[in-house]
Amino acid sequence: MEEKHNASINEKTSIENTKNVVLVVGLGNPGNEYANTYHNAGSLALQFLTDNADFTTASTKSFEFLKLHGKIFVKPLVFMNESGIAVRDALAYFNLKPEQMLIIHDDADIPVGELKIQFGRGAAGHHGIESIISLAGTKDFWRARLGIERKTMFMKRRIRAERYVLKPLSKEHRALFEKAFADIQNALTD
Repeated sequence: MEEKHNASINEKTSIENTKNVVLVVGLGNPGNEYANTYHNAGSLALQFLTDNADFTTASTKSFEFLKLHGKIFVKPLVFMNESGIAVRDALAYFNLKPEQMLIIHDDADIPVGELKIQFGRGAAGHHGIESIISLAGTKDFWRARLGIERKTMFMKRRIRAERYVLKPLSKEHRALFEKAFADIQNALTD
């Protein structure tokens, strides 16, 4: 059975408002062992959005960046739970405000491949987002929440989140991710 894919927008916001986004941050963990995992959905999105272009390491050494098509793409060089360090440094480095930022990350509460672009939401247990809210001092930024829900019709129970998010991404789910990445690209360029 083919899994559903759709993009939804929080009713209080409009995807059109993402036009003010300058900084696009893809969350993930550094290192080859995490490269193609569910938890690295944000990093995978950056690869798609930048066509695997080379990034430059910032002087702070907490992130890499690439300027492309009027946007600044940022890849944290810290682990997911410390994402706030890289985001705080990137905002300061480029002299930007949190509301000019889109964070792309995995979300285990959304079905695989579904996308929600929202503004000003809480962390809902995502440790990377908790770190960002803590160090940025606000939750007023854009988020592209990419579904990685680990419960499917084939599973009787949920796998522990820690085990699931670090599993290699299946080919079927990678295809769903790429559809969502294209939706993010459209939101940033329309």
